[in-house]
Amino acid sequence: MRRGHYRTRNNSSNNNNNHSHIDSSSSSTLADAKPNFESIQAQGGVPSHNGKPLDPPQKMQVVVHVDRELGILLALSIPSGATVRDVKQQLSSQDLTGETTPEDLRLRLLGDDRILSDAETLDPTNLELEVVHSS
Repeated sequence: MRRGHYRTRNNSSNNNNNHSHIDSSSSSTLADAKPNFESIQAQGGVPSHNGKPLDPPQKMQVVVHVDRELGILLALSIPSGATVRDVKQQLSSQDLTGETTPEDLRLRLLGDDRILSDAETLDPTNLELEVVHSS
């Protein structure tokens, strides 16, 4: 659709006035410019409920202890429902050398020995993590 492309014609019911109106047979209509939320959502766009956009996902703060002995930690803002893999990606993107990949990192809950899998979802009960360093 080309912006501002509307054909006009004189009103045939009253030839004495010079008013014009939008020709309904025009190739472009104002309805064409109106967004269709259902089709946007179907294409992976703005999620909606009953035609109204949903609120954006809530953010959570996760604390990652990079080196507890040295007191190095990072606070990351992640969307609710984020996975351990998402945290690893954020951590690796902050490596100034660019050498760290998400696959290089192993994370566990602070005070726990179990290594977290990439697919595990973080929630408000497990937002303090620790990088596990090779011995």
